[in-house]
Amino acid sequence: MAAETRSRSAAGSGRRFAWYGRLSTKDKQDPTLSFPSQREACAEKAEELGGEIVCEFTDQEAGRRDDRAGWAELLREAKERDARRFDAVIVYGTSRLSRDLFHALTYEREMTRAGVEVFYALTAGDQTSPRGD
Repeated sequence: MAAETRSRSAAGSGRRFAWYGRLSTKDKQDPTLSFPSQREACAEKAEELGGEIVCEFTDQEAGRRDDRAGWAELLREAKERDARRFDAVIVYGTSRLSRDLFHALTYEREMTRAGVEVFYALTAGDQTSPRGD
């Protein structure tokens, strides 16, 4: 969940990103490798977009599950327009939201309805591979 936080003043005038990371229990991904590599790629993309990651939300669940605690907390905070710590969300790829592209787009739409844009470190990917790229 929100493991890292910086204040608005520390984030400067750039866009403030929440990072959402997920690793699959089905694929037995190593959290000591997968989370850092996802976050690093997202941090680079956030910088390209003129911002930085100011908070983190993660899940270690199968992508088919709808009851992911990290995603639920991220969405809850996104809906709190006056209190949220971020302006946008950055995710490694759509497969980190869900292996099913339709579901991934549904999750993205939830964020859009809350007034939060979603960006991806990878622009397109193979939804059938464990890494989604």
